[in-house]
Amino acid sequence: MFFPTETNAFEFDWAMAQITASGVWPTIRGKKVYDSQTGKEIFKKWVGIFKKYREVLNGITVHFLPPRINTEKPDRTTCIDAIMNQLPYGDTRGFVMFFNQTDSERTEEITVPVFYTGLTELSVPPAPFENTKNSDVLYPLYGEEIAPLVIKARDGSQRTFVTDEKVEDKPVLPLPEAELTECKICVSKEDKQPENYSIDTNGNIKMKITLPPMSYEWYVLKRPKEDK
Repeated sequence: MFFPTETNAFEFDWAMAQITASGVWPTIRGKKVYDSQTGKEIFKKWVGIFKKYREVLNGITVHFLPPRINTEKPDRTTCIDAIMNQLPYGDTRGFVMFFNQTDSERTEEITVPVFYTGLTELSVPPAPFENTKNSDVLYPLYGEEIAPLVIKARDGSQRTFVTDEKVEDKPVLPLPEAELTECKICVSKEDKQPENYSIDTNGNIKMKITLPPMSYEWYVLKRPKEDK
């Protein structure tokens, strides 16, 4: 669906960004990825990013801001969404990408969980974020794709995806009021202009993100840089 890439450059780049942010890397074969110089540059850009951050992109995936679909326009969302990958060791501790899948510029203060970077004072992860899903999807075995998708709620009940009513999210207990700690983490947009952020007692940091319509930004998380 992305070919010719010269015409569908935006869609091709967007898909590659989401694939990379999700911590997966598909097998992409054939000559068509080089059907234009534009397509080749997009492909080369994301292959380079994946190779540089391969270790953390294969780490712990935290989909902490799932997309909220705009029911009036299903190919758009209603707010910024985000996904990140983290590791509790090494130089690069996290890779997070924010997406604005709306038709307007958005500025939001976003709570970013950084427990899995290993740079907090917590020994266990904090409570789930509000509105994160409370159900686990069980996919059919390979070769049984015609079987209905089964939704298994955490209370043990099961429903089929096709015929039963939607499984509603259950209330998530609020996190205790947070205070800043001495722990810090270094955050840099596209691994440039690093800035230290203070981690709070819930293992989170606050980031103010401004994104143009239908755009994304990615950030790298590392150990805090030394103060000069």
